[in-house]
Amino acid sequence: MILEDNEDETDAQYIWLADTYNTLPDAIPGWCVHGTETPIVDDWRSPFIGQTLRQVAKFIRDVPNPPKPIDNQYCAVLRKKDYDCDRIMICKIPPEGDDSEPQTIVTAPNALGMFFIGFDRSSWEFTYKVGER
Repeated sequence: MILEDNEDETDAQYIWLADTYNTLPDAIPGWCVHGTETPIVDDWRSPFIGQTLRQVAKFIRDVPNPPKPIDNQYCAVLRKKDYDCDRIMICKIPPEGDDSEPQTIVTAPNALGMFFIGFDRSSWEFTYKVGER
């Protein structure tokens, strides 16, 4: 999952390997919250293996209170078939009440940080449409 509000932090970890809400710290105004730090333990496994993008979107929309520092509009999903091609999927999560499938674009993993920090969210539709071709 992509964390929010880290724009001013240098070398911040922007990605949190989602497993349970308990491992995600609460949002603290004015503080930079770091994501998952490397190295990742060898036995870590995602609880989302075998789940659909809709189920991932529901997990994000259901983030409990107190507020968690998670971007509730975008997330990154790594599928085995994309990993084998050195690609990662960025998903745009539909708003609550919209049961449609999340929109996705596929990009290189090293571009994920640039997406979070520098991507103009207003150009999502253009980027999404170009990717459909």
